[in-house]
Amino acid sequence: MVLLVGGDEMAAKKILFAVRQEFPVIVLKDSGGLADNLASLRKDRPQFIPDPDLAEITADGKLYFLDP
Repeated sequence: MVLLVGGDEMAAKKILFAVRQEFPVIVLKDSGGLADNLASLRKDRPQFIPDPDLAEITADGKLYFLDP
């Protein structure tokens, strides 16, 4: 299990690794950075995400979002 609070590009690489290992990822909403980006992408579900890492995380990740 992985907890994401905020996050940057390095965190995205670590979250991508966790997703590929099929670890659940708990994302704290409204904590900034990557966490907010993932929450927004999950909520609105665009048809295309230009960043391949974010696309894989949102498509394949076992993401669980927590409100602060």
